[in-house]
Amino acid sequence: KQEDNTSLATQEANGRRYCAERGYLLDEAHIFIEVHTAGELWEREKFSRLREAMRSRAIDVVVTRDLDRLSRDQRHQAFFLVEAERVNVSVEYTDMVLEDTPDAQLLLAIKGYRLS
Repeated sequence: KQEDNTSLATQEANGRRYCAERGYLLDEAHIFIEVHTAGELWEREKFSRLREAMRSRAIDVVVTRDLDRLSRDQRHQAFFLVEAERVNVSVEYTDMVLEDTPDAQLLLAIKGYRLS
């Protein structure tokens, strides 16, 4: 969907602006941009590097435009979010506002659902 102003360059610019507005230090080594259309989680090199950066505590926050930018597979999204929570890394969205409530968690799950 390049036509709705969500190109990779636009997403990166928005993410950088989001981080700057919040005073987050942004290490260029921790910008993970990946074009991957398949549903396979384990073949995504940069996604795997992101997960390793979380586990090693090299990062405190993951900033993404929307949940589906991490993965379009609900199972992968859930796995990622549980992993982030386990290592105390927050996930923030530049284009989504979610409160930490059961209703918001349900909306997140619905948003991540896809028909196979």
